Amino acid sequence: MKLRTAWGLLAGLASLHAAGPLDPALPDYRPEQSVSGGLNSVGDDTIEPLMQAWLAAFQQHQPGIVRGERWSHPGGAAAFGALMLEVTDVAPLGREPWPAELAPYAHQFKGDMMKEPVLLRVGTGSFTPPGQAGALAVYLNAANPLARLSLTQLDAIFGAQRRRGAGGPLQTWGQLGLTGEWANRPIVPVATPDYSTPSLLFQNRVLQGGLWHAGVEVVGSPAAALQKVATITGAIAFAGFIDTASAKTLALAETDAGPFVAGSAATVADRSYPLIRNLYLAVNQRPGAPLPPKTKEFLAFVLSREGQAIVANYPHFFALRAADAARERAKLTGYLAPVDPAIPAYRATAQVGGPIANVGSDGMESLMEEWMTAFCRLQPGVHRGARWSHQGTLNGYQALLAGETDLAPMGRELWPGEKVIYKAVRGQAEPLEIRVARGGFNTPQRTTAQAIFVHEGNPLAGLTVAQIDAIFGQQRRQNLAGPITKWGQLGLTGEWADRPITVHVPYRISPNAMSVQMLVLKGGPWSAAVQEGSVAEVAAAIARDPGAIGFGGFEDGGPGLKAVAVAAQAGGGFIAGNPADAANGRYPLTRYMYIRLNREPGQPLKPQVREFFRFILSREGQEFIPTSAYYPLRADEIAEEVAKLE
Repeated sequence: MKLRTAWGLLAGLASLHAAGPLDPALPDYRPEQSVSGGLNSVGDDTIEPLMQAWLAAFQQHQPGIVRGERWSHPGGAAAFGALMLEVTDVAPLGREPWPAELAPYAHQFKGDMMKEPVLLRVGTGSFTPPGQAGALAVYLNAANPLARLSLTQLDAIFGAQRRRGAGGPLQTWGQLGLTGEWANRPIVPVATPDYSTPSLLFQNRVLQGGLWHAGVEVVGSPAAALQKVATITGAIAFAGFIDTASAKTLALAETDAGPFVAGSAATVADRSYPLIRNLYLAVNQRPGAPLPPKTKEFLAFVLSREGQAIVANYPHFFALRAADAARERAKLTGYLAPVDPAIPAYRATAQVGGPIANVGSDGMESLMEEWMTAFCRLQPGVHRGARWSHQGTLNGYQALLAGETDLAPMGRELWPGEKVIYKAVRGQAEPLEIRVARGGFNTPQRTTAQAIFVHEGNPLAGLTVAQIDAIFGQQRRQNLAGPITKWGQLGLTGEWADRPITVHVPYRISPNAMSVQMLVLKGGPWSAAVQEGSVAEVAAAIARDPGAIGFGGFEDGGPGLKAVAVAAQAGGGFIAGNPADAANGRYPLTRYMYIRLNREPGQPLKPQVREFFRFILSREGQEFIPTSAYYPLRADEIAEEVAKLE
């Protein structure tokens, strides 16, 4: 049942009976920045009263925030569609996601490497009533002398796979230590349908996602399950905490070793009871990307003393402890790259129309969708072409060869072999290449800045790009006089002076290696000394060998490795890799995101294509990028790309 009352107004909070205490160590909310705009929320009806109250209180600190167009709380099942289609900023949930919800979510955002939304725990559900994200209880017949069970034992009763490690199934009460008439009495496990909330919770938490035992008897509701327990002495079931004279609840423990804890308001509040439920706010956040400022500020408020006071004053829920809230706040960190204020705003040169075909990078799909949606609002005569897909960079390249797309978003450099084939097929050296964003930093499996790794014990502080070329390359196209094969050539002394440099690279056909070959070796061949391997093998080799060197994304570093600073040229400043210097391009080994297109010599671009690029390269277009795990271009880079459109 939905609670739609004026409770959401702060004035009413003080009169409510609080469910639990407020940790005095929780910090006050301190805004990092002023934010504005509509805040959208779609999700669980049980958390709607909190959302109403949080919004009202948040507006006292951030008066520019208003309730968004999407403010709907029909139930947790609505949350994932709203997140997948990115029509909500936050999605309240009184439970963990189900596998059937995560599978399409991961598919939707495969190019963004988002396998699931970020869940921020914002409170603990109720002890009673069950409908308020209530904890689960395990019930036995009142005559059953057993007093406690571990979740491992429950898994062996209800589960087919026993993922918690039990040696075999539990089928009689004697296996649990009961004697006499109970010794050979069969255990009769009873559950609600597998699609019901209690069973999904139990399967996720107790069976650890495992399959149900074939002998579980399925009934239509928790009430029916408790009726079975009342009438069958050997029955066992689970449901929310309900007063019933004919059944009793058990103390529970995670493992057979204990401690065994009985369910109560106190043990739910202090989280010692194993089958509590959490209250979450789910958000979309691409790996390595910051949250949008208004979302981050709202979540920071919810996790502050003021936000948790609202939870504590609600009749059924329990506030987080300060340490728990701090762990959740840590999820809010992330570098938000500024958009260069010198980038001009979009001004339409003409009203244009017609289709725009687009085939290319799955890692750029979200950006392309956002850009096109926003552009169509400004240019309603423009629409997506018959070809509009994002299966990968290679798909975009092939579509260019076939002349079947206007645009080919590509998350990497064009490789030498691709240029040869392009010229043979299209008769031009290469397609028109427009930079539209800078690659990210520490973003797994996406276009990201390159790090040069050495062993953690190596005293080397930095390398120039030319030195990197002389270590990894054969022809030294960066114009250094000779190859670098020993660490003493880089200024190291003592035991390092004559130590050979052992060179490791990811497989040369990998995007990382091709990127370094294009950016550092200027397309030249690799040194004959390089040793190839997987990214993991390269990292392990460097950690093992003090004389080793290699490269990869910053996210590929780990124990035993050190990333060295890089200078664009001799005498220039050495720049350590960090988000800020990757975002502004000061770090020399950053990369770009491109849109490539076919353009016949002397021929203008299609009007709608040219205008779309002008939007992407405007301030409004670049403002979509900071939360994408990529970085916006600088104003001087924008000017260079705009000039290519003429």
